[in-house]
Amino acid sequence: MKAYIKLWKNLFSELNFKVILDAFFGALVFNLLLSVPLFIVMAQIISVYAYLVNLWVCVLMILAILLNYILHLWWNKALRLAEPNLEANTKKLFLVNQIITDMIIVIIGLLFIFVFIPIIVV
Repeated sequence: MKAYIKLWKNLFSELNFKVILDAFFGALVFNLLLSVPLFIVMAQIISVYAYLVNLWVCVLMILAILLNYILHLWWNKALRLAEPNLEANTKKLFLVNQIITDMIIVIIGLLFIFVFIPIIVV
């Protein structure tokens, strides 16, 4: 955890908070432009094939993990474009962020599969 905090401090020492936030929101906008139609299509498919809801929850979990990867990829690219000579190890920093977020996505997906869906079905 100390190395993770050190990576964030290193990034903040090289870049301004506004630049980091601007890069994040830019990546988020592009990610939302990509993800909203995908999730709408998946919701339509789930409504048609409701008996395969556990399978579709697994597919949605995989889709969310891939979109999380794309978000961090675009965030890293935006930071590199804002500061071409960036010395901070953003790949390692964003890898830790991705792992934490992916674990949360998997936990929520498993909660849906094992708790919420059986409650709705019964």
